[in-house]
Amino acid sequence: MSARSALSSMESATSEASDGSAPRAGAIAPAKDKCIYDGDNKGHPSKLLQVAVLGQGLLGTALVTRLERCASATVQVYAGSTTPGTNTLSYSEAIAAARIVILAIPAGAHKAFAAEYGAQLRGLILVDPSNGTGENKFAYERLVAALPGCSVVKGLNTISAYALDDHGYASGATLPICGADADAKCVVLQLIAEMGLTGTDVGGAGRAQHIEALPLALFSRETWISSGIALITLFFAYWYAYIRYIVVYNGPPAHPAYHGLLWVMNKGVCWAAITVLSLSFMPGPLVQLLQLWTGRAYVTLREPLATAMGCRKALGLWAAFFVANHFGMSCMLMNQKVYKKFYVTEAGDGHEGWLSISGELSMLQGVAAATALNAMNPEPQRHIFHGELSMLLGIFAATLLGGELSMLLGVFAATLLGVMTLASMPGAAAVLSWREYHFIFSYLGWMALAVSTWHVIATSYPKFLRPQTLDAYDGMPTVGLLSIIPPLLAMALKLAVLAFTPRLNRIKRGGQQRRGASPVEVPVNAKLAPGSQV
Repeated sequence: MSARSALSSMESATSEASDGSAPRAGAIAPAKDKCIYDGDNKGHPSKLLQVAVLGQGLLGTALVTRLERCASATVQVYAGSTTPGTNTLSYSEAIAAARIVILAIPAGAHKAFAAEYGAQLRGLILVDPSNGTGENKFAYERLVAALPGCSVVKGLNTISAYALDDHGYASGATLPICGADADAKCVVLQLIAEMGLTGTDVGGAGRAQHIEALPLALFSRETWISSGIALITLFFAYWYAYIRYIVVYNGPPAHPAYHGLLWVMNKGVCWAAITVLSLSFMPGPLVQLLQLWTGRAYVTLREPLATAMGCRKALGLWAAFFVANHFGMSCMLMNQKVYKKFYVTEAGDGHEGWLSISGELSMLQGVAAATALNAMNPEPQRHIFHGELSMLLGIFAATLLGGELSMLLGVFAATLLGVMTLASMPGAAAVLSWREYHFIFSYLGWMALAVSTWHVIATSYPKFLRPQTLDAYDGMPTVGLLSIIPPLLAMALKLAVLAFTPRLNRIKRGGQQRRGASPVEVPVNAKLAPGSQV
């Protein structure tokens, strides 16, 4: 049914009192209950809700399409345009037919719109989805002042036209709304639900500036803090490695790769990855220890612990980013001269007669060489390569136990962290049950940290305490030794919590309370992330 035929049907079924005492079609009468229309026993509204979408830009068109596709049985949509046609009405016609008006026009056009249609909007609900910038800031406050008698609700400004047009978009985000009229907000929340989306009332009109700022913000405060911590950690780790391996080194001549940017950066990235990952885990046990101390399930989180809880997800994502870089750099550096412990390179070790290649081979040259050798020799497992080979060709060489263990643990840790990273994405998190989410970020998360620690130990031991190693670097400890300190500290905190697990469970069930302690809820910005639960 076109907009004009629907309007004609509604007008023919509506009679207005000649004295003007009865409200016109589409006007909102004072609601006895919280919502303006009743619902059946299944929670579905029993009346059509008339909605006018003014503006036929990207957002307006997407809103009309979404409403027609998802709520055709409960919502009658009227598309209003400055150039009405077969499927669109004029602004005045659309407003006359509607109970709710969605003003999908630029914030800069609000003033002229209010001056022309303000009287007609009295008694209606108007939804403002604009995000004004510059001189058009505070669009909601200006609309409220310019439209007396109209219930203005801020909302639908945090979802894009692309997301509205996405058939699968349903629970990737919650849409906040605010306004002074509680009944009007209830109706808007129901409309959002009819569209297959999730809305939430975040407060009165004073919250409008906050909602307008959400889609325009680059990152949250916690994300900026986490990024600063991660980058500072990487900066310190890189320069420590640079000073240790290049500036103060006084040992025998080493392979040129040991003095290269890639080698030093790989050391720094590895150190930064496990340190930042450890920092994402530490706040959880600290909060649990606070619960044990106070005897309360709900505790007051003061700074900096409250901020640390909110930084966990971003820190975990930075750790995943560093791990991905560490893996790629290790692949480029993995050869028999740089990582001697990974390969058997000496003659007379039982591999006599094996086909070998010596010399300097890059990754691409190594792949070509391996392809040629496999074509000439039916037993490729009898190849042993001497020279510089990438990790991708390490499978053709004999490896030592320490090297194999380090590779195995590194790949396992990276895989676990990859699972956690995917599970932290909104789309994946939305389909996980609480028990699945808890299992991934508690059990698998701590397993990833433990395996990462053992990976560093397998790679660096026994260089930790060798006197000749310390002498060659003016007594500076190895990067591997310093890298395991943060995860060991995090795991020590977790073990301290596990020792009191029965008491902590009783506290969470409300079985114990410390005298004088007042129950205060944990801040809402304490997001779950790679780390322990509260």
